[in-house]
Amino acid sequence: MTLNDILTAALAQLDRGHDAQTLENYRVRLTQYANDAQRELADALGLFRTDKVRTSAGIVDTSLLPRRVKRIERVVQLGRAVPFRCGDRTNTLLLPYDTAAEITYRYEPRTLNDNSDRSDLDDGLLGLVVNYVVGRERLGGDVSTQSGGNFVIDEINRGEISKIFGEL
Repeated sequence: MTLNDILTAALAQLDRGHDAQTLENYRVRLTQYANDAQRELADALGLFRTDKVRTSAGIVDTSLLPRRVKRIERVVQLGRAVPFRCGDRTNTLLLPYDTAAEITYRYEPRTLNDNSDRSDLDDGLLGLVVNYVVGRERLGGDVSTQSGGNFVIDEINRGEISKIFGEL
C-alpha cells in the first residue's frame, strides 16, 4: 500500500471525498499522521530485520544499514553470535573479527513522503495506519466528530491495539 492509498482510504472513511484537489488539501497533515502511526506501531511491535554488512578492521558504520537503527539486538560473525560494543561515534559498532557480519536490529520505518512511497510495515498492519490517520483527523475537527477519534487514539496510546482491531 502506497502513501497515496493510505491517504485515499482515510479520506474515504472521513467522507471527505478523495479527488485530487481534496487529497492535496489534506496531504501534509494526513502524511504526518501516517508517519506518526508507523513509528508508534514500530515501537509497539518491535520491528526487527537482519542485514549482512562488511566490516573494516572490525568496525561497522550502522548508518550504512538500509533502515535507521533504533537498537542492535544481535551480531553474527563466522556463523555464531559475537559480542559487540558501540564505538566513539553513535553510529559505530565494534566487532571482534574483520569479516562480514549479520546484524539483527530494531529499526524505524522509512518516512513516507511521496505518493508512491510504500510502507515498511506488513500489509496486514496498514489498516491500523489508516484508522490512526482517521482518528487523529477526527480529533482535530469539530466537536461532533471528536468522539470518534478519541476512542481510537486512547486505545492505541495505551498499547491496546488488539481491543480495537482483534488479534494481530
